[in-house]
Amino acid sequence: MALAYNNRGALRAESGNKQAALADYNQAIQLNPKYAKAYFQRGVLREESGDKQAALADYNQAIQLDPKYAKAYNNRGILRHLSGDKQAALVDYKQAIQLDPKYAKAYYNIGLVKYEQGDIEAAMRQFQTAINNDSKKVESQ
Repeated sequence: MALAYNNRGALRAESGNKQAALADYNQAIQLNPKYAKAYFQRGVLREESGDKQAALADYNQAIQLDPKYAKAYNNRGILRHLSGDKQAALVDYKQAIQLDPKYAKAYYNIGLVKYEQGDIEAAMRQFQTAINNDSKKVESQ
């Protein structure tokens, strides 16, 4: 049942019904407190809604439940990056890549940090790797 609530929550979030999506993610977590994907998706919803602290807590919980969840590391890295903690963000992005070496978004995000740090060459290498791993992503180009 937790999977059904989680999937319905994803559809509701996609259609813009964020309150109903949140209720579904909460229900999925209540039914299965060890369901890392529900925490991750609730974190995404909370991040999009501006509740970055709650999103961070959800990403942390998803990682605790599934230490191999590359997307959770990447998204936690984004929050850390946005809060100004670039070093912690880099650690998360690199962990995401270690878990999923083809994860283009993590390479792209490392590129952003390197660019902001003034290391243009390193940023270009990261963007190129992101393009090589997923040529459909426009951001890297």
